[in-house]
Amino acid sequence: MIKSNNPMLLERQLIKQIPFEGAKKLTEFTHLRYHAITADASDYDPDNYETRDYIENYPLRPNLYPIKRQTELMIICTMYNEDEVLLGRTLKGVFKNIKYMYNLPDGQERVHPFGKEAWKKIVVVIVSDGRQKINERSKALLTLLGCFQEGIMQEKVNDKDVNAHLFEYTTTFGIGKFDYHKVNDNKGFTVPLVTEQTVPVQIMFLLKEQNKQKINSHRWAFNFLCPNLNPKVVCLLDVGTEPGPNSIFKLWEAFKDPHVGGACGEIRAMLGTHASPNDEATLAHRFGRWFYAQLSDFKTCICNPLIAAQNFEYKISNILDKPMESAFGFVTVLPGAFSAYRFEALKGAPLAAYFHGEDMKKNTEKPAGVLESNMYLAEDRILCFELVAKRNAKYMLRYVHDSFGVTDVPSTVNEFINQRRRWLNGSFFAALYSVMHFYRFGGSNHSFGRKVLLFIEVFYQTVNILLSWVSLASYFLVFRILTIGVTATSVGFTAGNILAVIFLWIYIIAMGLTFILSFGNKPNDARKLYITAFALFSVVMIYMMFCVIIMTISSVKSIENQVKAGTLSAVGLIQNSTFRDMTVSLASTYAIYILGSLLFLDCFHLFACTLQYLLLSPAYINVLTIFAFCNMHDISWGTKGALKVEGGAKKQANTSGGKELVLSDALQDPDEMYLLAQKNIEKPEIAERISTQNQSVKNYAKGRTYTVLLWLISNFVLLVIVMNTGGLNEFDDIQEDSATTTTDSSTSAFSSTKSAFSSKMKRALFSFSKRSSDASEAKVDERSTIFMTVILWTVAVLALFRFGGAIVYRIGMPIRRRKFHKQYMP
Repeated sequence: MIKSNNPMLLERQLIKQIPFEGAKKLTEFTHLRYHAITADASDYDPDNYETRDYIENYPLRPNLYPIKRQTELMIICTMYNEDEVLLGRTLKGVFKNIKYMYNLPDGQERVHPFGKEAWKKIVVVIVSDGRQKINERSKALLTLLGCFQEGIMQEKVNDKDVNAHLFEYTTTFGIGKFDYHKVNDNKGFTVPLVTEQTVPVQIMFLLKEQNKQKINSHRWAFNFLCPNLNPKVVCLLDVGTEPGPNSIFKLWEAFKDPHVGGACGEIRAMLGTHASPNDEATLAHRFGRWFYAQLSDFKTCICNPLIAAQNFEYKISNILDKPMESAFGFVTVLPGAFSAYRFEALKGAPLAAYFHGEDMKKNTEKPAGVLESNMYLAEDRILCFELVAKRNAKYMLRYVHDSFGVTDVPSTVNEFINQRRRWLNGSFFAALYSVMHFYRFGGSNHSFGRKVLLFIEVFYQTVNILLSWVSLASYFLVFRILTIGVTATSVGFTAGNILAVIFLWIYIIAMGLTFILSFGNKPNDARKLYITAFALFSVVMIYMMFCVIIMTISSVKSIENQVKAGTLSAVGLIQNSTFRDMTVSLASTYAIYILGSLLFLDCFHLFACTLQYLLLSPAYINVLTIFAFCNMHDISWGTKGALKVEGGAKKQANTSGGKELVLSDALQDPDEMYLLAQKNIEKPEIAERISTQNQSVKNYAKGRTYTVLLWLISNFVLLVIVMNTGGLNEFDDIQEDSATTTTDSSTSAFSSTKSAFSSKMKRALFSFSKRSSDASEAKVDERSTIFMTVILWTVAVLALFRFGGAIVYRIGMPIRRRKFHKQYMP
């Protein structure tokens, strides 16, 4: 299954640079261990004693010492084809966190297990998804760090294909300050290695032969490495995400509470071109760096509204949503980009459910349907639910607001739409799964009070699911009610009738364009048309904001007139539906956004990103939702290109007995490989064209068709009921006419009914622009008022619910930290 070779001596140039003299004489720092793995990640079975015993007792380096090293923390970094800058950024944050734990005072066993021995208790695992996909410059960086050698890899062992290559090395190098965005004329992006003020870091680099998605990378870590090293806490990171200087430690601290099964920090959008938060600096330099960062971030938000809108969205989620969910004990998603889990809590049903998303793709006898497949686009949400609902356990999920990771966000519309297609479909169906299986909370060991809180949160999720299901119709109705309502204000906006029709046409054109694009064009192929759709909806939003301002001014003037006349009362203010609804709307959005931001002392996004988010909000609701639902047959996540590594003759190795691997003779000189890696990472990077392959989606077409059809019918029914259109108004009027029609002569009755029906049909053609029936107008006004009241108050109640949860979290967080500060259990 796994065959290892004798440790390989590292390159002489690398050994000379080791900063610790004593380390130059230790095998751990001078030799690289290599393992050729012919087994598959799915082979591990906790119920199979033979395979379990083999993997759990396999001699990985931490287990070779007379006293085995106990792994307190394992940091798993998953990588696809990210370049050396993204890899360097992540490793820089990881190394800084290990250094932080290394510098913690010794002798505080009740507080933490770290200190000068911290590096022996932490293992950094880098899992690369596909040998053919890994970036060459990333391989060069790993070679310079000492944890990779291209020349020693074998592709067959005893005529069995190797599925993964595992390298073990303890590096003593750090990563210095580098510029992410500026390119010198002679050099590309460089990641400088440093030897000053560094600490040893145990690294395991696992390179998979095939590209099988991120979930498979996690499977290799959880099924092969975790059972062997048995870490207490596992931290997950995506390469490209840079954790803050002590963010991983703060996540680890959350697990002092024995009931915490998982935790996550804040995901921050990387905005401007400024220094890393992990760069060493004096206090004065830090202040100057912070000031420059604010200016750089503000410039980026102004120049790219899409990045600004995403930053605002991330911030509001981290200020309101996650703290509220944390207060209830069930954070619906711990982002795979930066989160942590208690390994003991993951064992059993949670991991089995998590990896079911990969297993169902291999089941040819009973293939998964489109709904289940989309649900596993957000497999981290499934894992979170399974942890909280684990039978005979009482694990909770927490959010740690002062732990953060910085990551890139899509900067172009096509990248953004592709990303949100996965997010929206995955989160919608995963949330539906949680709601449909809410009864499983009853089988857990949570207290009665905690179960009540979990059921309340599930009800909150149910309301959100229903609102998102009819969001298309709801937003159009709000738009239509505002544009028509502005014409009836006391301000006297006479051009409103004409503008209402013009913007209605713009809205319909944007919707039609989005549907046409979503069914037949990928964002990468029709980027300009998708940008056009975004622009049209932004124009619509500008007019909607104008209508809100006009209606607010009208309400204020009406109140002023009542004050002058002496007829104003509290009851009168409440009965003024326009004033009441506008007040509720503004209070439930802007006021809570401001108060929430002040609560967490984070207000930059309010000044730099609010307007951009408002302008793009119609596109968020319409373009992203339509594209996501119309493409739910596309369940691709990260697998691109071929799955097999092809080439000429493969290097083969044989085993001389036991687990020792006898390598082939065709090995390249390690010193030559080191010099080549150094040369590769310093030369300019050449941009390459990315070729994509069309994947078959026929198996999911039927499920997509039925779901989209039901979704459109639901939204259409809501439109018809509220607007009293689509023939519904004619049915009501005909019923009224039939009640007053005399039955003296069947001929005259038929003639009268025919004439009435004809006149109604003529009016129906213009029902969107002008109502000729006073009764129909009154009915529309009544239903519109009820709809607006229900929507606005529902949004207000949900917003207050989130804000209340955020307050409870803010109060409870320091209390929990103080309670569990000295309760670390070795």
